[in-house]
Amino acid sequence: MTNDFIPRLAALTPDGACYLNEGDFLQPDYKEVFYGKNYDRLLSIKDKYDPNHIFYATTAVGSDYWVQQADGRLCKAVSGLH
Repeated sequence: MTNDFIPRLAALTPDGACYLNEGDFLQPDYKEVFYGKNYDRLLSIKDKYDPNHIFYATTAVGSDYWVQQADGRLCKAVSGLH
């Protein structure tokens, strides 16, 4: 579904968006699909109010600060977003 059906739907609706709870958590380009042009602004807000990056979700703004290991543990990413 993620790599076959979703891209075909996206091609039918250029510049479309989705309600986050209806999105695919494996969406490879989730930043664009879920947040679009708002991502950078949302990231700056997250950095302001969550400077230690303790809040995490797979497709949340700022999730690049973390890497999920094969055993499920979250580890800080080697390089930050900026």
